Amino acid sequence: MLGRRCNDEPSMKDADPSDPDALRGTLIDLEKKVAKLTRELGEALEQQTATSEVLRVISSSSVTRISRSSATGSIDNSPGGFLLH
Repeated sequence: MLGRRCNDEPSMKDADPSDPDALRGTLIDLEKKVAKLTRELGEALEQQTATSEVLRVISSSSVTRISRSSATGSIDNSPGGFLLH
């Protein structure tokens, strides 16, 4: 929902400016929405960081070296390597 505005989302424009309680309620709703979106953004950043770390490990692993070797037709005979046919 990031980047889009649904009709049911609170907006200061929807509140009656002459009603302080309505303004306060709308402000509280907006603060809750900001907190929720901030949490979601933090979770997305954590997931992106974890994915980046996994990809970094994969790119430096022997499995990747073996895959590159098999693609060029050579065989990796190093200790712990796999024999690919």
